[in-house]
Amino acid sequence: MKLLPLFLLVIIISVTSARAATRTWTGAGPDNRFSTAANWAENAPAATNDDLIFPVSAQQFTGFNDLPMLSTDFFHSMVFQGGNYAISGNGGALSITANSGTQQFSNLWRISGTIFAGTGSSVTITVFSPSANVTIDGPGSVGLTLNGSFGGVIVKNGTGNSSLFFGSPVASLTVNGGQLLISSPLINASGPFTINGGTLAGFNIATSALKVTGANSEFAGSVIFAGALEVSKSGRLSVTTCNLAVAVVNPPILTQAQLTLNFGACTSDPFQPLISVAGTAQITGSFTNYPEGTFLMVGGRQFRFTYRGGNGNDVQLVPLPAASADFDGDGRTDISTFRPSEGNWYVQGQSVRQWGAASDTLVPADYDGDRKTDYAVYRSSDGRWYIFNSANSTMRVNVFGLSEDVPTPLDIDGDTKADIAIFRPSTGDWWYARSRFADVGRVHFGQTDDMPVTGDYDGDGRSDIAVFRPSTGSWFVRRTSTGAASGYQWGEAGDKLVPADYDGDGRTDLAVYRPSQGVWYVLTSGTPGFDMFFWGIATDQPVPADYDGDGRADIGIFRPSDGNWWINRSTAGVMVQQFGLSDDKPIPAAFIY
Repeated sequence: MKLLPLFLLVIIISVTSARAATRTWTGAGPDNRFSTAANWAENAPAATNDDLIFPVSAQQFTGFNDLPMLSTDFFHSMVFQGGNYAISGNGGALSITANSGTQQFSNLWRISGTIFAGTGSSVTITVFSPSANVTIDGPGSVGLTLNGSFGGVIVKNGTGNSSLFFGSPVASLTVNGGQLLISSPLINASGPFTINGGTLAGFNIATSALKVTGANSEFAGSVIFAGALEVSKSGRLSVTTCNLAVAVVNPPILTQAQLTLNFGACTSDPFQPLISVAGTAQITGSFTNYPEGTFLMVGGRQFRFTYRGGNGNDVQLVPLPAASADFDGDGRTDISTFRPSEGNWYVQGQSVRQWGAASDTLVPADYDGDRKTDYAVYRSSDGRWYIFNSANSTMRVNVFGLSEDVPTPLDIDGDTKADIAIFRPSTGDWWYARSRFADVGRVHFGQTDDMPVTGDYDGDGRSDIAVFRPSTGSWFVRRTSTGAASGYQWGEAGDKLVPADYDGDGRTDLAVYRPSQGVWYVLTSGTPGFDMFFWGIATDQPVPADYDGDGRADIGIFRPSDGNWWINRSTAGVMVQQFGLSDDKPIPAAFIY
């Protein structure tokens, strides 16, 4: 008989004594403590490294872990075969499995492994394992709360719907399946949030990067973070608000990316971006289902989708203003005139309306936000605006301006309602009354001989103050979004100023009509170069507007000599219509100088 060396015998005994035992809960003891032997079928108390089994049937379903476990001590596993258990006390486990039932953990537990919830089962637990890795798995649900000392890695597998409440930062988070809802108001992650499959949902999340990769991957909600955004391989970004959804430092990378807009209305701050990008670097790629310039309806309002919002690189929904001289709200400019000798407005297909006097200045615009042009005049003799609101058929009178002022309504606050505004050449000041904020503002921009040429030159849904200087043929534009000013040379003295959105990109294009040549010169913002069109004669009045409702201004003229309108519609083709008399003022030309 060969004897083992004494030191080897000691090692074998030590390993044998550390091997995990299996303990099955009965709850038959006089209390609910884990240290009470009578609560376990083996009639022995639970201990560190044990595998604990909680069966479907037990005499009591509450358990209290009173074992003196150190921060490095864990149960090897905890398996709940069924029943609805409530476990309290402090402890730790390398894995928790709930095959059935509703299992709740109160107090704080340490987890360094997997929490598995079977079909129809749920686990609710608060974890405080520093730098641990926790994996959520299974078709059931897990409610996981991380307290202030966690700082580990979270992985979500399986098909179940689970929730996560952050009370501390995490190193990283990966979702590979099912849905994980972040229910805390603010979380932070030093590493990326990666969605390879399933859905990550939540709001007010701060992380180094958000990566949505894979055909079945989705981020739903809003995220604020200081890193990067990558959506690829048919991954989906689902936005639940029309205002700021994602703020990112580095330009997003969008490769075969999808976007879902999950909001029914967009009423507050519609000019805020969906994705705000710091700096001016451009986004790489685009969402395949929303190419640049896509038009869409949200909550009964029409918007244009752009990747050039804000500083020129934000993803944004820009509310479209109502078509000019659109009195019936069908999205198309109506052929219409004002007859000074009668004070009547004539709109094709509508009843004649008496509104104003021969000396009044026409200021038609949508002042009440119903997407219909309102009859309106400015009376320079008393500085009064007379507006007939189409929304409720009421009259509105505002005193705003002096006799020398040039009335120029604009939408400077982006609420799609025209704001009363004037340009005062003697001082170079602009005064406006914002409808949204019910306040008055002033901007100094221009000089005595300048002509107002307002428009939305950057596509942010707000009018930009702008002037044309005949002496130099220069345009000066002050962007409302940033306050920055730019200058452009386009045109010459004697030209008619016809700025409008001719290419349908949501931005006003610089344009002039040269009566001496009958030529239109259009500097489009969406494409390089310029367009030149021969359309009209010296005595014609230019009337550019969207007559076919395609979101692009059409070149057109009104010929007073015969009352004919010649419109070159960008989609519907050429239209010639006789409407008006020689002394009529074409309403679509109300703000052309």
